[in-house]
Amino acid sequence: MDAKAPPLPPARVSRPVEAQRFAPLDPRFQPMFFLAAAFATGVALGRVLPHRPLLWGISAVGVWLLSLSARRSRAFVPVLLIGYGLAGTLHLQLAETRSTPHRLRTLYDRGVIAAGEPVRVIGRLVAPPERAPERVYLDIAVEHVIAFGHVYGVSGRLRLMVAVPDAEARAAYERLGIRYGQRLQALARLVRPQRHQNPGVPEYDEYLEQRGYDLAAVSKSPLLLEPLEETEPLPEDVSPAMSRARSVTSWLIRRLSMRVLAPLYDVKEMLEHDIDRVFGEAGPRTAGLVKALLLGNRHFLDARMAEALRAGGTFHLLVISGLHIGFLAGALLGILSWYTRRPLGRALGTLIPLWGYALMVGGQPPVWRATVMVTAFLLASLLFRQAPAANSLGIAALVLLVVNPRQLFSPSFQLSFAAAGSLALLVAPLIARLHAIGTWRPTPEHPYPPQGPETIRRWAECLFWDERTFQREQKTSPIRFRLEKASLARTLNRFRLQPLVRALALSLLVSSVVQLAMLPLMIEYFHRVALIGIVLNVIVGATIALLGVVAVSALALSLWKAHLAAYPAALGRWLTDATVASSELALRSPTLSFRIPDYSGAGVFVYIAYWAAVLYLAHRLHAWRPLDPPAAHTWPPLIARRRERIQRARRWALGVALVLLALNLGLLITHPFPPPRPKGWLRLHFLDVGHGDAALLELPDGTTMLVDAGGEIGATPAGMPGEEEPEFIEDRPPIGEVVTSNFLWSRRLKRIDFLVPTHAHADHLRGFLDVVRNFDIGCVLLVRRPWHDPLFAAFLQEVRRRRIPVVEIRQGDRLRLGRTMTPQVTATVLWPPPSDRQPETWENEDSLVLRIQYGDVTILLTGDIERAAEEALTVSGWELQSDVLKVPHHGSRTSSSEAFLNRVRPRWAILSAADPVTGRFRYPHPDVRERYERRNIPLFHTGQQGLITLMTDGRTVHLSPFGR
Repeated sequence: MDAKAPPLPPARVSRPVEAQRFAPLDPRFQPMFFLAAAFATGVALGRVLPHRPLLWGISAVGVWLLSLSARRSRAFVPVLLIGYGLAGTLHLQLAETRSTPHRLRTLYDRGVIAAGEPVRVIGRLVAPPERAPERVYLDIAVEHVIAFGHVYGVSGRLRLMVAVPDAEARAAYERLGIRYGQRLQALARLVRPQRHQNPGVPEYDEYLEQRGYDLAAVSKSPLLLEPLEETEPLPEDVSPAMSRARSVTSWLIRRLSMRVLAPLYDVKEMLEHDIDRVFGEAGPRTAGLVKALLLGNRHFLDARMAEALRAGGTFHLLVISGLHIGFLAGALLGILSWYTRRPLGRALGTLIPLWGYALMVGGQPPVWRATVMVTAFLLASLLFRQAPAANSLGIAALVLLVVNPRQLFSPSFQLSFAAAGSLALLVAPLIARLHAIGTWRPTPEHPYPPQGPETIRRWAECLFWDERTFQREQKTSPIRFRLEKASLARTLNRFRLQPLVRALALSLLVSSVVQLAMLPLMIEYFHRVALIGIVLNVIVGATIALLGVVAVSALALSLWKAHLAAYPAALGRWLTDATVASSELALRSPTLSFRIPDYSGAGVFVYIAYWAAVLYLAHRLHAWRPLDPPAAHTWPPLIARRRERIQRARRWALGVALVLLALNLGLLITHPFPPPRPKGWLRLHFLDVGHGDAALLELPDGTTMLVDAGGEIGATPAGMPGEEEPEFIEDRPPIGEVVTSNFLWSRRLKRIDFLVPTHAHADHLRGFLDVVRNFDIGCVLLVRRPWHDPLFAAFLQEVRRRRIPVVEIRQGDRLRLGRTMTPQVTATVLWPPPSDRQPETWENEDSLVLRIQYGDVTILLTGDIERAAEEALTVSGWELQSDVLKVPHHGSRTSSSEAFLNRVRPRWAILSAADPVTGRFRYPHPDVRERYERRNIPLFHTGQQGLITLMTDGRTVHLSPFGR
């Protein structure tokens, strides 16, 4: 009797996307995400591949034609994605080749106009004036530039900073009545786009390009500005051809934009004044925070608060970004849902005020990106019954990259989409599946219990199971049954604690996923690992949200009865203090918030492997359908074995992805790889820190010594010992963080063995405050301890707080640096002479002078000694002859005397100072330069040539500048 074959399982009927509860991460279901990813990949490759726009254009057209012929085959999707990638490459290369001879930046690059030289600019204000402490920023669409007696008709945007240092200057600026759309002329000096030319230091030129500016300029007084009437005649030398730049924007478009934008900007200016008035008694720190939260003006943020929030990884909560726009959109949708159920009405009622708000706050790139993302999501929700978040995110990314492909290389763009991508690809699908598991009850569509680990099922039930509603339904149901649910879920629901637990758990989940997704970018651009940020984002996010509500309430009450606004303003100050207090936990927890180097070169594959694991986990998460019925056990043996092999391969791949993720996470937060060092070579890097000194010595065995760290002249550290702490300190990026620390990280350093300040002036010592916070320090070598110098006291306080050993050195000490090696590196202390008691201050003439010797090569580091110290050293018995001389006191007139140079007899000289064209002091002095030139001593200048690197093997010397 023939055996009866088991029946085949019924064929699975494919359902449209709208009918699927969980859309898989697949090009068929979420095409815009994959098209945007392909286009972005092409844009990224556009700077790596040869610059051949014609080749990539022809290739893109050919691939698209091929995709049309293959649209019914499996090759259609890969071919289409390749076509979009080629289109991205073409689009970037075309965008970077577009330039006109009358562009402002083109004139600068050709040398027609120069940095540091006075120019007269005529143009129109294309953004509202941006107020900051002691200055105002103006964005000018330039029409004409008058320089060196010539008039040039140009186009392009200029970022003009106008100094308003006192009440008189502020009054003079206010009398000008400058508003959006105003034509004006200004006398200013152009700022060099290349600043601080060192490896690892963010380029100011790229910042200007990403913000849409051609150049930046400085005007020292509002008296150098002059508003112009529309009909005011132009300079006589301007020909009609030169005036074409004025017709770039038509009169009609300009008038329409004035009608729409000018009232919005007037409202913003009014709100700024209202915030100062309402929150004046709450203090400048609270007022500055409210301005950042509501209006996007970060210039009034307090430096101490900003530092604490950066350490905790929560600084993004302070400024208008995707979080704020999303919160505003959610609030608007929630309010409108009470009045209308029509999707179109809710979408328009949300988008119109949302875009108005984005325009009012100035339309910074993060605001535009967030607004476009919300718009894409709402429009997709209108067009489709279900709008997967990843698809909407792809639409937003594609639109933004088509408008400006270069913004892909902006850290802000990458961070925005890393955060949004983690929410769309990981958080949203995970919460949807947890909700489905936690709320499951038998239905005709899903009669079987959810599939998945027991731990996940019980966790989901604790968050989402509604026991009280289920019991009420059972009382009226004709069929009664009992479901086995987690006992903790029943308890939480019975005592009405579930909403609070759910909000806290989901907040921690969102914060954890976003922090882990953004970790490579945080390390790459900010060199920060803030593990404590997972918790602080929840705490600070709550206080910031409450502060926003309180601030809006205070401003609204001030329009009704001014005295009532004092109560929410006082509450705002308390919330500000709570925000700062919670964020300072990061500063007191170095194991939970620390700084590390980034990966470069081949190390970039650590980032790639990390994100590859994350994307694979996102793919598996989207493919997980916990409510699908369990697989039937009647498969034919051949199909059953094949399914088992597939399941085994998937489990293996999932395990590999988890191991890869954990391994690369460990590599990211520990960075165990040592810095590169050529065998037998000593390196000495003289950093471009503007006006100041900073030099990093790297020995052949890896020992490091930092001699001075640069700094801002006149900078006042917060919390000076023995002094009253100032109420407000502006948050401006310090040299020690932006320049010195970034360079040290570019050398893959986590530890500096020796810190050596030469004296206590800010342009040498101030940067050490940031270096001490950012790196593990072996010890500090001190030749003086001034007891009445506030800057040195702040430095020493930070050193003691971090328990860093302090070693006293004296004139005549000969230090053996590094481990035993041949030849040995030594540093001899030549100056200052010993003192019976410590001085009040540590001035130039007491600067530490070190003579470093490696083999036959000697280097003399002189700090800021001047004529008196040079004369004393000249007549002393110390050996001064050196191959390389660090020019004393930046090349000032009172240094580098004839007798001193005759004793040292250097073969090379290195001068650390700002660019003499744009710098404050314009060093070196002409007399000093003449002395070096007369002796045929090559003079290297950090301000002009950037970082100067000296390499020696003890016999030969190589000097190489980093910049131009």
